[in-house]
Amino acid sequence: MKKMLYVLLLAVLVSQPMLAKQIEEKIDASPGDLLEVDLETGGSLEIRGWDQNTVMVRATSEDGDADGQEITIQKTSKGVLVMTESTKKWGRGHSHGYDLMINVPRVYDLEIETMGGDIEVNGVEGDMEGETMGGDIELKDSEVDGEIETMGGEVIVANVIGDVDGSSMGGNVTYKNVTRRSGESSGDAVVITTMGGDIELGSAPAGASVETMGGDIEIGDAAKFVEAETMGGNITVGTVDGRVEASTMGGDVRVTVIGDPQAGGKDIELSSMGGEIYLTVPRNFSMEVEIEISYDKKSGVPEIVSDEPLTIENEEGGGGLLRRNGSTLTGSGSFNGGKNKVEIETVGGNVYLKYAS
Repeated sequence: MKKMLYVLLLAVLVSQPMLAKQIEEKIDASPGDLLEVDLETGGSLEIRGWDQNTVMVRATSEDGDADGQEITIQKTSKGVLVMTESTKKWGRGHSHGYDLMINVPRVYDLEIETMGGDIEVNGVEGDMEGETMGGDIELKDSEVDGEIETMGGEVIVANVIGDVDGSSMGGNVTYKNVTRRSGESSGDAVVITTMGGDIELGSAPAGASVETMGGDIEIGDAAKFVEAETMGGNITVGTVDGRVEASTMGGDVRVTVIGDPQAGGKDIELSSMGGEIYLTVPRNFSMEVEIEISYDKKSGVPEIVSDEPLTIENEEGGGGLLRRNGSTLTGSGSFNGGKNKVEIETVGGNVYLKYAS
């Protein structure tokens, strides 16, 4: 009987919900100060701007997760410091750190570093440096200059005014409705890098330099210049008023150039190791064109389709693509003064050079 009662009591205790440990602290603050967050033990982080001259920190940790770590929340000469540390002798890191919700004055600078967790920032104006070793970063509805970086997650920048460089070692990077503070093209260029994901950029009025090791690149509109490189995906540039360099190891390239057709400074260099290339330019575009397609004649002869009468030459070889005697199709010509150099190179795909309708 006693044994049965013991089993029943144990079952009741095990079935009880684990209580969360909660810490809440409020610190007087001044707009323009700095919030420093250093999460040695990881954990998610959400920062929101509000209309109060205080920093409110709410830290939550599931029962047991707070063991082996301590949290520091204190006022500093710069602003406010929030830090978590491991108290275990075996070093940094913890199974799960505190989950933090922090409110700051709307005008406030941020310095963030976490060993593993998502970062979300909303409604803040100031400078920002943010880095996580293993989570997503989302910056939205803010006016921010700075850099955000994740080693293993996704970066999303949406409805933001400012110059923000976002990078990821293993996730997609997306910019939606991001503009410079002035609304003009006088700001810095957008710089995006990822080691293994897609890049989506809505607008780049001051130019864009983007690179991914394994995904598609899509840019809505840009000015001044576009530099885009991917090791394994398609590249699409909706419109660009400036020069273009776009290269892919295994996809199609689509670019539309706009603006004054007689202006210089719009050199175009497009290349693919295994796809088709589509280039659309304004009518009467001043250009000097050189197109080269390498191909294996066993797979059929590719095409160069152009609205301008190019000089087409076809040199057939007897070997494969990687041999010196592979086949080559070229197209060349100079039109409307030849101010802008257009160089297109691909392997095995068609090339389309068209005027905008």
